Amino acid sequence: MKWIGPVLVAGAFFYVLIAIWQAAVNPEILAGAAGIAILLGGFCSVLAIKNPEILKKGEIAALWICVGLFVIYGLIKAGGFL
Repeated sequence: MKWIGPVLVAGAFFYVLIAIWQAAVNPEILAGAAGIAILLGGFCSVLAIKNPEILKKGEIAALWICVGLFVIYGLIKAGGFL
């Protein structure tokens, strides 16, 4: 269990490096790469939370955000916009 945090941070760091590299190669995706870097940094900062109640509420909020985005994607795809 003690290795989960460092492994997640290392993986996020790796993906941020990929996003920076892709933004350097394709400047038109700079906004998306910056967004990815900010989101990954935010998700990794959750590891610093030591209060289990706050952490649980944050995890539940993140779960429902993911579910909501999936539903929105499904509606957009079913509507023929994608």
